[in-house]
Amino acid sequence: MSAFKKLCFAVLHGAAFGLGFLLLVMAVLMSFGSFTFPGRSVDVSDSHIVKQERPTSDQLVITNAKEVADTSGTSTSSECGNFRMIYEKQFTGTVENKGPDSDRYLNIYADLFDKDGVFIYQCSTQIQEPLKSGEKQNFLIGCHGLPRPVADRSATFKIYARGG
Repeated sequence: MSAFKKLCFAVLHGAAFGLGFLLLVMAVLMSFGSFTFPGRSVDVSDSHIVKQERPTSDQLVITNAKEVADTSGTSTSSECGNFRMIYEKQFTGTVENKGPDSDRYLNIYADLFDKDGVFIYQCSTQIQEPLKSGEKQNFLIGCHGLPRPVADRSATFKIYARGG
């Protein structure tokens, strides 16, 4: 191969490498929004991305909330024959979505308070399906394995929901 052909091949090889590198840099810059082609503008108002509104805690209304089970101090036996004390509370109710459609799960909480109104414990459950505006869903919150001091001090509760 002549020297001239070698030189032409080396120049073409370098140009191809440079062009490939330039395209790679442009692709990276475009993906981060730092580069646009001349004469092309991006109008954010024309974007097809719509932020989904979700119901607020005030729009997730709890009704029929009540404590349905208080098994504090119930004895049970294990497979080994040992007895242990189980401390558990259960709450039921209905949550109604009075806001926009929920596109995600909902968390429902039961806050436990002592006789002076001091917060002492929180239990929760999760509704996995989205809750459309106007829909209602029943729930059960199980406060399993309560520490004995908490179970003994628990006097009142508050139940509320939050969107995920």
